Amino acid sequence: MTDKPSAEQQTEDQQFWKFIDAHILLANEQLQNDPARANIVGAAMLFAAARFNSYLLAAGSGTREVFAGRKEEAGHYLREQFNKMLSDNLDDFDTNFEQHQKGN
Repeated sequence: MTDKPSAEQQTEDQQFWKFIDAHILLANEQLQNDPARANIVGAAMLFAAARFNSYLLAAGSGTREVFAGRKEEAGHYLREQFNKMLSDNLDDFDTNFEQHQKGN
């Protein structure tokens, strides 16, 4: 038995990374003329992610009551995912610090 991802999974993974790259490119474009805005750009990306995921939960809930019932669990899941992604990326930058600095 092989653990090779299916063609569908590979396509989804490619789309996932394409979306990530597009958001990072937009953030980098915002910094080109004013690198001092890094904190604002980072905060805006965090807010946008929180806002969009809140929208997805609301849109998929159908009613306010369903939304209210799912809000706590969704918040827990999203915070858990963010913490994992942040930890993974901090570890990556720690391990590959010089390589990431060349990308600037």
